[in-house]
Amino acid sequence: MMGKLIVIEGSDGAGKSTLLLDLITELKLNDHKIKLYREPGGTIISEQIRNVVLNKANTNINAKTEVLLFAAARVQLMEEKIMNDLISGYNVILDRYIYSSIVYQGLSAGDNNISIDFIKMINPVKNPDILIILTVDPEVGLTRIGKRNVSNRIDNKTLKFHQLVNEGYEHLAENIIKDEVKNIFTLDTTKLEPKDVFLQCLYYVNKHI
Repeated sequence: MMGKLIVIEGSDGAGKSTLLLDLITELKLNDHKIKLYREPGGTIISEQIRNVVLNKANTNINAKTEVLLFAAARVQLMEEKIMNDLISGYNVILDRYIYSSIVYQGLSAGDNNISIDFIKMINPVKNPDILIILTVDPEVGLTRIGKRNVSNRIDNKTLKFHQLVNEGYEHLAENIIKDEVKNIFTLDTTKLEPKDVFLQCLYYVNKHI
């Protein structure tokens, strides 16, 4: 039986990484076949691209170059690993997907924005079976990011940018992809403990997996 593609998206500092670890652990305990990949990354080539697009030194990267590099990493991962895993019956959990490009390089990029039509054209068309979007108050999110041991080029953008990202994810779910993805669950994690985020998302995944 074909596996399910489960995508976890969200604003920086919304708790995505913690949710992923807890979700995978629980699903494996319940005998689900699981593979996890991050974007950009997941293959040798895609990880090399990741090192370029997230490098804090690359502040002058062109907007089109950036979105094309993200798409290239995504296509490589999809063709090299994800589709084969799904066919083999694995449920693939993906840490970010095309929706990050739509929000970060499209809706939140101001004068340097790339059109959503262009982003969709250059990216894989496989829609997820389950999409979870975590949002967070930008000030809370940046406080959480500040507690990490490492940061990347996007983490270091302004509060205004992170506000636009949060608004972008809300707009994405309500307007852009509501007719493309059947199962979308959005959750504001600003006032929630990680355990509460996990339990709500686990309940939703178990309903649709």
